[in-house]
Amino acid sequence: MKRWTELEIDFLKEKIDNKVKYSIIAEDLNRTEVSVCAKAQKLGLKSKYKQIGKNNSTYIREVKEKHNNLVTPIEVYVNNSTNIKHICNKKHIWYATPNNILSKKSKCPICFGNTKLNTLTYKNKLSEHIILLEDYINYDTPILHKNIECNHSWKVRPHDILGKLTDCPLCNKYKPAYVYCIYFKELSLYKVGITKSIKKRMQEFGYKPEIIFTRYFNIGKDAISLENKYLKNLKNYLINTGKLTTGNTETFVLDDV
Repeated sequence: MKRWTELEIDFLKEKIDNKVKYSIIAEDLNRTEVSVCAKAQKLGLKSKYKQIGKNNSTYIREVKEKHNNLVTPIEVYVNNSTNIKHICNKKHIWYATPNNILSKKSKCPICFGNTKLNTLTYKNKLSEHIILLEDYINYDTPILHKNIECNHSWKVRPHDILGKLTDCPLCNKYKPAYVYCIYFKELSLYKVGITKSIKKRMQEFGYKPEIIFTRYFNIGKDAISLENKYLKNLKNYLINTGKLTTGNTETFVLDDV
């Protein structure tokens, strides 16, 4: 994130004094509304308007209350009209705006039957390099797929294939990947993991992490090897709090190490 200049800070102070909303200030500065709100709070500036109305933690709480803990955001809240990922209690993932989630206009498209497939229609949705080796049952039942580029076959949920949450596990071993270590200040919790995209992964936990370090590998299996080594060394200190929306099995408390 780019640093704030003195000119931008003066502009922010002036606009807040003139009762300009954060959303308008954000557009003028070419920054996000969340960034503007955070900077104003850090500077001790108080607007006459009720601005964003919620932060990420508030939005998560509102969603869980509205949907009886059956839906959880897995990307950081930006504003009410920006699409972000959500996950239901059956691990189905879809994009929706906070407005539609809180008004219940958007519900899990799989659980609520908005998406119906059969073997033929499912085959037509697959990527060109993936073929189906078993009949389609439903979104949640793993069935056999084959990658014709490497001839590897594996069982996987159709939901994970269509949602691009997974790909051929054999090919993934040879794709570039990052090993990372992060810290969640709100939870006093550390986590190690592996990902193809640091930026995307950091938005999926439900809490904003601080990056301790990242290490890039040209070959994914080398990243997997290092992650496994870390997890082996941390075996006696790992703790699953269940507080993250994903990745709870690789978290630990540093004070205990």
